[in-house]
Amino acid sequence: MLGLDPGGPSPLTPHTGVIYVRLLAGALTGIATAAAVLVPTVAHAAAPHMAVTVNGGAGSSVLDFGSRIFDSADTAITMTESGNGLRMDVDTGQARWSVEVSPPAGEEFYANRRYWAGLDAGDASVRVEGEGRGCAPAADGGWILFRELIRDPETRKVVHFAASYAAMCEGAAQPNTGQLRYNSTYGYPASVVDPTTVAFGRAEMNPSGPQRTVAVRATGTAVSAFQAASVSGAAADDFSIVTDGCQGKTLHPGETCAITVTAHPRAPGAREAALWIPTVDTGVSVRLTADGFVGATGTYYQLSPARLMDTRNGTGVRKGYVGQRGVVSLPVTGRGGVPSSGISAVVLNVTVTGPTYASYLTVYPSGQARPTASHLNYPAGWTGANLVTVPVGAGGKVDFYHHSGSTHVIADVVGFYAGDNSVLASRGLGGQLVRTRPERLFDSRSQGTEGKLDPGGVYRIAVDYGGNANARIRALAVNITAVGADGYGYLTAWDGQGDPPDASTLNFSRGVTVPNMAIVPTSPCGYPNCGNLPAISVYNGAGAATHVIIDVVGFFDDSSLANGLRFKPLKPTRIVDSRSGLGIPAAVGNNATATATTPSTVAGPDTAGLAMNVTAVSPTEGTYLTVWPAGEPGVGQPGISNVNALRGQTVPNAVITGIGPADAFHVYNSRGSTHVLVDVAGTYEWPWGATSATGAGVRAAMPDAPRLSTDLPPAITSVR
Repeated sequence: MLGLDPGGPSPLTPHTGVIYVRLLAGALTGIATAAAVLVPTVAHAAAPHMAVTVNGGAGSSVLDFGSRIFDSADTAITMTESGNGLRMDVDTGQARWSVEVSPPAGEEFYANRRYWAGLDAGDASVRVEGEGRGCAPAADGGWILFRELIRDPETRKVVHFAASYAAMCEGAAQPNTGQLRYNSTYGYPASVVDPTTVAFGRAEMNPSGPQRTVAVRATGTAVSAFQAASVSGAAADDFSIVTDGCQGKTLHPGETCAITVTAHPRAPGAREAALWIPTVDTGVSVRLTADGFVGATGTYYQLSPARLMDTRNGTGVRKGYVGQRGVVSLPVTGRGGVPSSGISAVVLNVTVTGPTYASYLTVYPSGQARPTASHLNYPAGWTGANLVTVPVGAGGKVDFYHHSGSTHVIADVVGFYAGDNSVLASRGLGGQLVRTRPERLFDSRSQGTEGKLDPGGVYRIAVDYGGNANARIRALAVNITAVGADGYGYLTAWDGQGDPPDASTLNFSRGVTVPNMAIVPTSPCGYPNCGNLPAISVYNGAGAATHVIIDVVGFFDDSSLANGLRFKPLKPTRIVDSRSGLGIPAAVGNNATATATTPSTVAGPDTAGLAMNVTAVSPTEGTYLTVWPAGEPGVGQPGISNVNALRGQTVPNAVITGIGPADAFHVYNSRGSTHVLVDVAGTYEWPWGATSATGAGVRAAMPDAPRLSTDLPPAITSVR
């Protein structure tokens, strides 16, 4: 909102009365879109003041950006009258400027009045020309406000005046504004900026873009009262104000303030907008430019599973058991396909085998304090795995802490998240997580399947999301569960190309339901009845048959889909512990649902999902937990399970889930009652501050539930 400037008379002259008027000028709230010119310090004449200032308007053919400040102390300024109009001319010796104002036909100007400028006969007019440029005036949006206007009583000639003006050019987004002083007792406010153009250069399409600071200096001869800065223009959403250190400040000439802006392009290529820094009725503009590009930060890179650590034989670390309260530091960068730099987090399938005592394992970044979190919880003699996403710490390492007794630990790396763009040259662009409605994709117990997966057998499972998604899918985020096994064994999930990798996805045992989260690369199905649909394979590499359940919660694309999310790592952070009332007030009861809200220290305005570890602690009966977002339209309780636990067990599992518009998620417990722990390893963020058209928290539509190609052969007994 523009109003009368508060700059009263110069301190060198008596105060003869100031009228404060705040003007409503909706057409004047637009913004400039070209580059300000930082003028040198202007010499100022003592009162009476003779000055002309021009602040460029966006899209103006007169002065697209910046300020021109002319004072009679160092510039020739003259005033002439034509009829009832007034014209101020400036001659610097190198450039000429003029501002001409006229009242409505048949009227005179009077002090303390505002005149709207336009093209109608009843409108005033204002024209600005300078440095060989002018413009066709617009039909509306201009105005003239006289604070002082004194005429010779005999000749009626103007002898003193002080005015503010806005001159809207046809097709411009914002008017040229400025101050006029002719032999006036009133000082004039003005301001300049440094730099006049903020050029971000190549800027990644990422919500956390680079930041730059604009210094603002008050000049002129009166105080400048600053209002809230804004960004406008065709690409206004590609830039944001981080801090506005000028808003609400009144600066005397020579005093400064600063505004910090950031670039987060939403589209590739040249992006341009403008920062408008208004005073009460004028202001100054700064051009903002960036060259947007699709970067790698937060994208996921799938790797062929590679063993980084096995304490049984000394792979990666010292050979031997990890003892009580022992810590093992594992180098992860530069090994197993992980680049040596540019990594924010790695995804490991961590297996514990042969523990001598009931205990737990915590994985966290090296060089940081061990968090209050756990990734695996196990009884003595247990063998089992969990998918762990962990930020990379000092020296490219992650630490493994074992609490009680001793155990062997195995770690296979299956992927990593990029921390910057240094991986682009060697690895290209990674993938974004596309959330889908949690859905049971396959259950070998269902009618129409061949039942349990026999030793040496493979299930080949294809999905169909329809539309453009199928060709963009690079990996599925699935929860794989072994249930009803005839004995001990393991399952391996992979893309189905060639032999299964020499790494297990989960280890199962007789009579125990064992889940594990996995990010499994896809490949074209290859069978005539499923063609090129994306597919994964699950291999039973042991001597016992087992049923297999596959639940899907999302997929990773090639970073081309509009609803993709990017990963932001966190040091493992506990947000739910029902034992102490953190997040969930008490144990979750029989056939009951609890709701947890993600704290603001974890979830920001663009957070859409969580990578977390969910643990069922000592359930009173054999049960399962289901996790899903709270409050998202059309997303009810899904028919999946995330954690399966027997009575009295403590069982963790990795979970990827969305969060609703209030940053909340549900946890359902099937039977008995159980305590619940939730540790967050990172968040999935909407890129570039995407917003919801409905305000419902789903900022881009989730793909429909996948359609399983049910006529596929459910088991292929020969894979070699």
